[in-house]
Amino acid sequence: SVAAWTTWYHEYMTAKSHAMKACQIVRRWTHTTQALALDKWHSQLSLFCHQRAVLERVIVKMEKGCMSAAYDGWSARVVLFTKQRATLERVLLRMSNCVIAASLDRWGSQVRLFTKQRGIVERILLRMAQGKMAGAYDGWSVHVKLFKHQRAVLERVVDRMHNVAIARSMNRWKDDAKEEKEM
Repeated sequence: SVAAWTTWYHEYMTAKSHAMKACQIVRRWTHTTQALALDKWHSQLSLFCHQRAVLERVIVKMEKGCMSAAYDGWSARVVLFTKQRATLERVLLRMSNCVIAASLDRWGSQVRLFTKQRGIVERILLRMAQGKMAGAYDGWSVHVKLFKHQRAVLERVVDRMHNVAIARSMNRWKDDAKEEKEM
């Protein structure tokens, strides 16, 4: 009984240790992938900022070119420049929104993936723990059945020995009674 309990407790603590280690691994995976997603988002955002700076320099050059042009073409160029600037701002806004949306979409898909993986790992650990507990219970059950069988056998042996002792004492009593009658 004590050996079965010790075996069960050892297996339970081993399963618990494995479960804790697996949870730590899942946390590390989650943190690593989140860091990778945010790093990718940061690199895309810095690329966007660089592109915006280049486009702003282009706009500044366009402004300078327009200023140096003749006065009669100035009004036409201002209208053209205003349209171009509005177009570029819309393009920049679209680029910004696309980069941010793509980054957040990738990050969301990675979070969903790792949440699903974490659920799978937790189910695996639960099954492992339940398997260890079932194994310990089965071992204990076999030990109890063996103990009951041994106890029954021992009780039969003791009963036989007791019956033999009673029979011997009865035989001695009969022999003693016969001897007294013969005397």
